[in-house]
Amino acid sequence: MVSELPSADRKSKTDEILEYFVSRSNEEVSIERLATDLRMNQKIVGSIASRLAARGIIARQSRGVYVHKEEEVKASTVKGILNHLEETIGRTFGHQIGGKIGISSVKDRDGLAGLEDALERMGDVIGKGGAVNLMRAVARKVATPSEYNYILAKMDISS
Repeated sequence: MVSELPSADRKSKTDEILEYFVSRSNEEVSIERLATDLRMNQKIVGSIASRLAARGIIARQSRGVYVHKEEEVKASTVKGILNHLEETIGRTFGHQIGGKIGISSVKDRDGLAGLEDALERMGDVIGKGGAVNLMRAVARKVATPSEYNYILAKMDISS
């Protein structure tokens, strides 16, 4: 019997749990409910939630109960991501490709609309997959963990 290889599109348990919390921001969720809803082992869910809380991504409310506080992304973070994207594209692909993408001409440099514009521009030139991976990598470097998760969820580019 041939076992199925893991798909590159398959989400990790941590990603699934994080998406669950982000989709229920500001709502207290018990480990028991989370495990039931996601059809996962309660012990594993508890361990992952504990790690997410230790990283400051979610907050422990009481024993076995956690919450994700939705945090908007600061304008300075968006600007930092756009600047870092522009630098990375220039170094990686050269200034000719960087000019073709045109991150510097993104109009909304204070909000998610600017990041979405940049993602679309990158996707048109380097392909959607490469653009999403680059956006994730740069956002992970520049944004706080909470901002990073907010960006992934709102832009629908979760891994």
